[in-house]
Amino acid sequence: MYKKGFTLIELLVAFLILTFIMIGFLRGVLTYIQFSLHTRLKDQASILLGQWTGYLNSLPYQTIQAITQNFNYPNGWNNVNCGVNTSFETADADADGIPDFYDPYNGNNNNFFNNQQNFAPWLFASPRNNPFLNSPPLQVQVGSRLVRVGITVAICRNQQNADVGRVFGVVAWYFSPIDNRYRSVNGIVVRAP
Repeated sequence: MYKKGFTLIELLVAFLILTFIMIGFLRGVLTYIQFSLHTRLKDQASILLGQWTGYLNSLPYQTIQAITQNFNYPNGWNNVNCGVNTSFETADADADGIPDFYDPYNGNNNNFFNNQQNFAPWLFASPRNNPFLNSPPLQVQVGSRLVRVGITVAICRNQQNADVGRVFGVVAWYFSPIDNRYRSVNGIVVRAP
């Protein structure tokens, strides 16, 4: 006698095929979410960089002098000849390939994913320490991740050792949701009296 319908084996095979298709689809969705979050983090880092460079450019020079006067400048950054060849932009004390002026961590930055609050001592401003009043934020949450901003500062002097300005290194960074590696954007702000 002939019966219409599916056997149990046919249903199991169909279910197995659908399961593999759904796993592939789910992996594609998860990858899309990771790349989307990565793009949002990068955009937020660029926004914070723009906000901070604009803010530092808007401050009166007297305010900048007052804020930066008592900072314990590392690496000789309180006596920099700001000519064509500047040493503060090339010094790399932790040998991680990132100049200290744009480096928020002391050591290989990819190793700080699980200890992101251990900032380098040469940061003038960080999410833990903000000497500026009414400033943009130094960290913003995007999804489950944080975008942080760190600022370094150097005093430029002429050959007579007179103070001729301040140079700020601004770095906005995050750890990518794709591979948990350090990513950053940075800029420089030069201010003179």
